[in-house]
Amino acid sequence: MKLELPLNYEDITISQLLKHGTRELSDIEKVQIYASLSFEDVKGLPIKLIQEGARHIDSILSCPTTKHHKVIEIEGKEYGFIPNWEEFTTGEYIDAEEYTKSIERNAHKLMAIMYRPITRKVGEKYEIEPYKGTSEANKFKEVSASYLNGMLVFFWTTRRELAITSVRSLEKEMRKLKKQSQASGDGITRSSSWLKRTFSKLKRSRRNQ
Repeated sequence: MKLELPLNYEDITISQLLKHGTRELSDIEKVQIYASLSFEDVKGLPIKLIQEGARHIDSILSCPTTKHHKVIEIEGKEYGFIPNWEEFTTGEYIDAEEYTKSIERNAHKLMAIMYRPITRKVGEKYEIEPYKGTSEANKFKEVSASYLNGMLVFFWTTRRELAITSVRSLEKEMRKLKKQSQASGDGITRSSSWLKRTFSKLKRSRRNQ
């Protein structure tokens, strides 16, 4: 039986990274996951081949690709990375923040937020479908893990920019609230309190980035 392993990082899929997770794998587990073999198949391979295969996998994983791709193809259909961050919705941001807490389990869902079907394309410019959640995220499991890495590098950079913009917007809103009379009602007081908590959280986020 031949052992067919990924040639380079581009050949590794998001599905394989999800199976790997954050745990330490044995040589046998590495070969199982990255050669897409069952345990029964692996049992029939020479142990030396397993060890060599595991070393090859380690060398690939130690050099991940981080090039960002604006457009990727899945099952013959083009998916575009979010083209306009000024239109990044609250729902998208909330879901993205949640999924980045555990990327090793939610990488495909994060991809489904960032890449959506292209509805219109002129040259290098394009429009994508509105965000409707991640119900079809499983189709991203079989795309190259290199797309994930490139997306994450770009997202973290943009996330810092969004945090800075959010802080500035909140500062402006708090200044407006301070000018309003407290006699206008308890709603303003509650709103101001919420803004202060959010403002503090965003400032801490900026310091940690």
